[in-house]
Amino acid sequence: MVQYTHDRVTAALPLNHNLMKYVVVSGMLKKSYTDQLALGREINLKMTGNANFPSPIPTLPTFATIINNAEAAYLQAKTGGPDATANMRVKVAAFALAVKQLVTYVEVIANQNPANAEAVILSAGMLVKGRPTRTIKNFDAWATKVPGEIKLKIKAVKGAAYEFQISYDITNPANWKTIVQGTLSSATLQGQPVNTQLHFRGRVIIKNQPGEWSEVRTVYLLA
Repeated sequence: MVQYTHDRVTAALPLNHNLMKYVVVSGMLKKSYTDQLALGREINLKMTGNANFPSPIPTLPTFATIINNAEAAYLQAKTGGPDATANMRVKVAAFALAVKQLVTYVEVIANQNPANAEAVILSAGMLVKGRPTRTIKNFDAWATKVPGEIKLKIKAVKGAAYEFQISYDITNPANWKTIVQGTLSSATLQGQPVNTQLHFRGRVIIKNQPGEWSEVRTVYLLA
């Protein structure tokens, strides 16, 4: 056993340095801040109850709180003054640190079992550095200029059907609900409540076989 220490956080983990072959990345590079928060929630969901990760650092409830605080600070900074902006920077830094800690934790755990390391990493919603992601990235959701209206679009595939889902709270996988399923690769939602956030994902269905879900897209509807 060795002590792994990261910014005042210490965990006892078995580690064989000769097996450190896999480098984990969060997948957040070059994403917008809102997409980073959405991905953070997705990682939190995938790690929750995951037998591969018995003692995440930070704990997953703590990580969820950090995400919520960062998101609230981000929204407040949109209309707040210098104090709100300063608070946002603090919460953003806390979120970035928590992500870094989880990435390092997953990397250590994965490298205890090299034969299944990649599967362990992917099960956390993270990526292996240098390996292409298996997540569909060609899905998007955005608010239009019409109050309460949202557009959804996924790259069309010949002969395919498409499914779009919505969630108002992605901390629980059961909250995902299918809103559109058919042969159109785009959809328009109207009458959505303002001053709220909505999460969307989509997938392609070919010959009745559903593909992988896309990345989660978060839309903020402001009044």
